[in-house]
Amino acid sequence: MRWQNWLDWLVFTRRPRPYDAHILRLLETIAQTPTGAPLVAYVHRRWPRIEWGTPPVGTAFTFPWPIEAIIMRDTGDEASNIEVLAHELAHMARWRGHIVGSLEQEYDAYLTGVRVRAEWEGLDWRDPSGPATERWPLLFGPDASPKRFMEWVRTRNAFYALLPWRQPRTLPELVQALARQIRFGVCLMMKKKCEETPKTQTAGAKD
Repeated sequence: MRWQNWLDWLVFTRRPRPYDAHILRLLETIAQTPTGAPLVAYVHRRWPRIEWGTPPVGTAFTFPWPIEAIIMRDTGDEASNIEVLAHELAHMARWRGHIVGSLEQEYDAYLTGVRVRAEWEGLDWRDPSGPATERWPLLFGPDASPKRFMEWVRTRNAFYALLPWRQPRTLPELVQALARQIRFGVCLMMKKKCEETPKTQTAGAKD
């Protein structure tokens, strides 16, 4: 990673960025939780862009290294905003070197976001029979497991359904995963054509 650290030195400012007042409050809140404190420390070291706006997909989106920017939509609910921003900060701080996604990465981000939210709400997510376990059984408690999370998250949208579980690391894995995600992005921009393709394939399968 030495080449990445060298490029970081060229690309990233070490000066505090003038974040929106609401985003600053969210960062301060996240920093007060045990899980969130290291994520905000990362922000204070690198000062990435974190802005309100319209993300390409979902409620928020993290652009990968070397862009390192978070675009998020205000949900109108403070607890949800805290969870969403912590989720995206996990993507940025712990997975910044990867330009392709995985369910392993999503699991880590979901788990981090919900832990931060639980800690902010005063819930002990380590309690196997506590309120946090009842509220998020896929992430906490005796029945929680990465496998159960994977099965659930793949039903959320088409993008998650195409992601591999393990984060691609070798060149062949990266190329294969990137090709699938680029194809998905093209389909996203050409909605009408992409909506027709699955129907044709399904009809063929039935025959």
